Amino acid sequence: MTRELAGDRNIAHRAVWEAKSTKLVEKNLVRNKMTDMKKRETNNLEVRKQRLAALLQAEESQLELEFQANLETPEQVRAKMMERLTELEGKREVERRVEVNSRMEKRFK
Repeated sequence: MTRELAGDRNIAHRAVWEAKSTKLVEKNLVRNKMTDMKKRETNNLEVRKQRLAALLQAEESQLELEFQANLETPEQVRAKMMERLTELEGKREVERRVEVNSRMEKRFK
C-alpha cells in the first residue's frame, strides 16, 4: 500500500511537472511569436519609412525643378514691368481724354 501511495504521489508530481512544462512551453511559444511579430512590424515600418523618405525626396526635387523653371530673369522682369507701364499709361490717357471730353461738353452747353 505504501508503494501504491508513493507511486500515486510520483504520478501526481509527474502530472504537475508535465502541466507546468506544457504551460512554460506554451508561454515561450507565445513570447517567441510576439517577438517575431514585433520584429516584422519594425522591419515593415522601416521599409515604409525608407519608401516615404525616397518619395519625399523625389517630390522635393521635382518642386525645386519647377521652382527653378518658373524663376524670371531680370530681363523678363523688366520686360513685364515695361509692358505693364505701357498698359497703365494707355489706360490713364484714355481716362484723361474721357475727362477732357466731358469737361468740354459741359463748357459748351
